[in-house]
Amino acid sequence: MEIIKVLIVDDHTLFRNGLRKLLESTEGIEIVAEATNGLEAITQVAITSPDVVLMDIAMPEMDGLDATREIHNQFPRVAILLLTMYDNEEFLKKSLEYGATGYLLKSVSTQELYLAIQMAAKGQPYFSSSLSRRMINKFLDGRAPSLIPQDIYSVLSNREIEILRLITAGKPNKAIANRLCISIKTVEKHRNNIMQKLEIHNVVDLVKYALRSGVAHL
Repeated sequence: MEIIKVLIVDDHTLFRNGLRKLLESTEGIEIVAEATNGLEAITQVAITSPDVVLMDIAMPEMDGLDATREIHNQFPRVAILLLTMYDNEEFLKKSLEYGATGYLLKSVSTQELYLAIQMAAKGQPYFSSSLSRRMINKFLDGRAPSLIPQDIYSVLSNREIEILRLITAGKPNKAIANRLCISIKTVEKHRNNIMQKLEIHNVVDLVKYALRSGVAHL
């Protein structure tokens, strides 16, 4: 099993320690460092090269949103999951604008947190199931409508539309392959074709595009 390297960023020591113990007991995850604010997070990303950053929002010196923007700009391959108590539309909007891979509430279950980390490490977005779908769709539906073709069905094949919907639903390649009775390599080929046709270069933007176009919904 490939090890996922995780950086924990939170200014509350008890929460940080508890999260570390929880994740260290999970097979396939290694905690490479901790940070107590956004500035420390940027430094630790440079030093430890994590696959996934679990980022709180409200922290001293530099908050998690500004840190997310800086890390995404400097280290675009690093996935960032906001892990916060704020079920807040403005924070969700900014996290997506600043390059976060996902947004989770601290009330999330252990199983969902682990799933989110796994998906983020693969470059796939994840939003906490307890988040309001209305909040997510309200933001995504209002972004860059000019980038959406008038008829997306003239751009993508029916099979590509089907796969795009499953990607947006958070299904990994293996699950898509099993559901459609095709090989994982075929799924990967379709995914690459979709992204080339739409001129999109990462899965997070692909999901945003699918939601804006109305082809798929969270």
